[in-house]
Amino acid sequence: MKFLPILASITGLLILPGGVGLSSPQPVVAQVTDRTTNKIAPLTNSNHPVYQAARAITVRVLVKDNRGSGVLIAQENGVYTVLTNAHVLTAGAPYRVETPDGQVYEAQEALVSSVIGLDAALLQFRSSKSYAVARLANTNISVGQPVWAAGFPEETGNFLVTEGQLSLFSARALIDGYQLGYSNEVIPGMSGGPLLNQQGEVVGINGLSAYPILDDAYTFMDGSQPNAAQREEMRRLSWAIPVQLALGIAGQQPEQRQQPEQRQQPEQRQQPPVAQVPEQRSFTGVVARVDAIAAQITVRIEGAKGPGSGVIVARDGNTYYVATAAHVVSGQDSYQVVTPDGVRYPVTEVKTREAMDLAVVQFTSPQAYTVATLANYRIPTEERRWVFVSGWPANQENRRLLTGGLVFSKEQGAVLGRYDESLAQSQANPENQGYELVYTNITYKGMSGGPVLDSQGRVIGFHAAADGDALAEVYLGYSFGVPVSTFVGLAKGLGMQEKWLQVETTPVAVLSQPEDAEVRQNLFVTTAPSGNADEGKWVNYGNQLWRIWEYEGAVQAFDQAVQRKPDFYQAWYARGLALRDLRKYPEAIASFEQAIKYRADFYPAWQQKASVLSSLKKFSEAVTAIDRAIAVSTQQGSPNAVLYWEKGWYLENLKRYEEAVAAYTLAIEIKPHPFAYINRGVAYYKQGKLDQAIADYNQAIRINPEYANAYYNRGLAYYNQGKLDQAIADYNQAIKINPEYANAYVGRGNAYSDQGKLDQAIADYNQAIKINPEYADAYYNRGLAYYNQGKLDQAIADYNQAIQINPEYALAYYGRGLAYYNQGKLDQAIADYNQAIQINPEDAEAYHNRGLAYYKQGKLDQAIADYNQAIKINPEYANAYVGRGNAYSDQGKLDQAIADYNQAIKINPENANAYYNRGLAYRQQGNNRQALESFRQSAELYQRQGKQEDYQDALARIQELE
Repeated sequence: MKFLPILASITGLLILPGGVGLSSPQPVVAQVTDRTTNKIAPLTNSNHPVYQAARAITVRVLVKDNRGSGVLIAQENGVYTVLTNAHVLTAGAPYRVETPDGQVYEAQEALVSSVIGLDAALLQFRSSKSYAVARLANTNISVGQPVWAAGFPEETGNFLVTEGQLSLFSARALIDGYQLGYSNEVIPGMSGGPLLNQQGEVVGINGLSAYPILDDAYTFMDGSQPNAAQREEMRRLSWAIPVQLALGIAGQQPEQRQQPEQRQQPEQRQQPPVAQVPEQRSFTGVVARVDAIAAQITVRIEGAKGPGSGVIVARDGNTYYVATAAHVVSGQDSYQVVTPDGVRYPVTEVKTREAMDLAVVQFTSPQAYTVATLANYRIPTEERRWVFVSGWPANQENRRLLTGGLVFSKEQGAVLGRYDESLAQSQANPENQGYELVYTNITYKGMSGGPVLDSQGRVIGFHAAADGDALAEVYLGYSFGVPVSTFVGLAKGLGMQEKWLQVETTPVAVLSQPEDAEVRQNLFVTTAPSGNADEGKWVNYGNQLWRIWEYEGAVQAFDQAVQRKPDFYQAWYARGLALRDLRKYPEAIASFEQAIKYRADFYPAWQQKASVLSSLKKFSEAVTAIDRAIAVSTQQGSPNAVLYWEKGWYLENLKRYEEAVAAYTLAIEIKPHPFAYINRGVAYYKQGKLDQAIADYNQAIRINPEYANAYYNRGLAYYNQGKLDQAIADYNQAIKINPEYANAYVGRGNAYSDQGKLDQAIADYNQAIKINPEYADAYYNRGLAYYNQGKLDQAIADYNQAIQINPEYALAYYGRGLAYYNQGKLDQAIADYNQAIQINPEDAEAYHNRGLAYYKQGKLDQAIADYNQAIKINPEYANAYVGRGNAYSDQGKLDQAIADYNQAIKINPENANAYYNRGLAYRQQGNNRQALESFRQSAELYQRQGKQEDYQDALARIQELE
């Protein structure tokens, strides 16, 4: 008897859990970001002139796993400059900038303004496209005037503008440069975005949200602090750095600079304030090597007008040549060179060049001193390069200083010239001074003439000037120098032969990420307080460490604070945050409990305790803690929508969906924010209430038409309703708003796959993988598309990748097993089904397919055992009854086989294979009448289903019996 190879055509081979072969990302839950107040006032009118101005100039800054905002401030020869916060770049390179048209560009850090005490930084990227550049306000805004804050909240990625007014202008800048206090809400991710006036001009950059964790932000740059009432007023506001200060031009008021009577008061010029020079640290790695070289080649030049610095650049016998700045040796005084060993030598000759702030002095000595290696190469625009300035600060006679910063290309320097008067003058007429080298290092009076070194310790220029030098103060702008290329070209005229110079032309090697991090750590880490420092200083120090992700050190600092003041609840709270970030969750909870012990009405401690409990998957305890936070905040007269959002999320994880919906509804009543609608929509989605979910997503979109997550979630709901065209339309919109939205590409790919558009589906999965190479679902779904195209090897390769990313990915093992089965590799298929079952013992389809493999191997008892298990898990699993019926039939147990086929038909009257196989069993029993009827029913179904080969086979069986 010919037995139809039914296994090859059983539809159960293609069944995946849930009846959907594709792995869809879960709907996106709006993450909680607002920890305190409910004052957000979004500007949703996209036709508003300020909204349009902000949208055109605001970019998204992508830094590893972090997100921030920035503002386009300049364009020069296709190089765009973006102003943002330094803390946005804390995670380090690589940096990317997403422009308003959705294009994403690799960017380089052009200025580390945190080096000069400001929370501001510059990024640059190259593009042939034309983008709008911000109009910068040239006058200060007045208190009471309206302002608009723009940016991209981290959790949504959607552009947001909030409205408010300038509430406070601090005459003295706070640490990091904050001076503008305003009522607008600034959500995490908006840092670095613009603050605009009603003319659409940028007046500042966002950076500090209201009600920060600690009060150390409210310290003035001079170290003094506001009183308690002032601090409380400051805490209620968001803060921005004035754009003039952020770009290094604060305090430049022409009407004061142009008053000659002020410039002609010698008593003021003769008693300048003394710059406070920081203590030199002990260096390691790259910085230590550069510093060791700098120590051997940097000299001090002394004269009646004051000291300067220089660098030994050549030797001819006993004659040494020292390059320096011309203004260091511009008078007719006698000068001395103090060499690295402390010996003083009289200067025997001075040579300068007209209109060039460059000089060479000579001294004679029989001693052997190190001669600098000069590096003459183009400074690239495309890469970030560290440089180091070595010199002798004027008020530190016996102490040389090394500072670090970033060097700009000539092109970048031209861009910066828009914002700095001194630099603009030198760029407009560079031959006047030769200042073609621009860098961000802090320098001090007395360091002029010292070497500018690359990370290999080679001299690339000679430091000549810095904003503030004329006032003998620490400058807040850029430093300028004469490049080595200029010096080499002038060497002969300065009394030297080129053969005396040690010149290299190879560019400096790019530092590795560990080396780059080491440079940052060596030059910019904060200094621990002294042993007798009070608890406040230790908390502030710990906060600084926490901000640069030095969590272990932060915990130690907070320990010092609570040792000095055991009831310092803010320190306990901050300690808990650091422990949380170290993923030391039990210790973090204990620290939050200490904060609660000393301040039971400090609801953020309850809130964070709940958050950490959720990280431990202790959602019931998290609900208890968040309920306490809600009770406290309500008693304080400020019910907080965010707390209800969090409660809803914890309840969702407990699958208490109705209670979660109730919590989200309360959040909406307090603040009808799109996040709350999104979260409630997800709770409805998980209950299968798709129409209600869609209604909530509609509300979120109505409030914020640029909310990509809302379109994505609505698309997912439409997908699960089988409304594929509507789903695709929503995925399209999500991608239009956020071209880096990997989930949306996967969702659209799934819809295309269900429409049979496999090439389009694969293209979308490719894009998702390009955006996120660790996206296991994208590999799995692409593998399934390849499988459906018959490209089994490519499918297996993708399943392999998905498993490598997530070894617990049961679906990927299942899919790979399916591919192996179709290649005839039954043992490998069974091994994968085993793994899928081990991960998910309730996977009925995995038991079914393993049963098929055992059946094909002739292991009928094992096959029947697997079909039994599949039926036990899912009594409505028609194909499992068909499979078990086949095994019973091969064992000659025809009555049991027929009973199983009957059950399959009862569950699914459209199962043509069940009718066909029942016909075979009846024929084996000699019951030709019932066999003929079963074959006729199968033939009708095969024809209707378009299965021509199976239809013809059924007709042949009918002809045999008629």
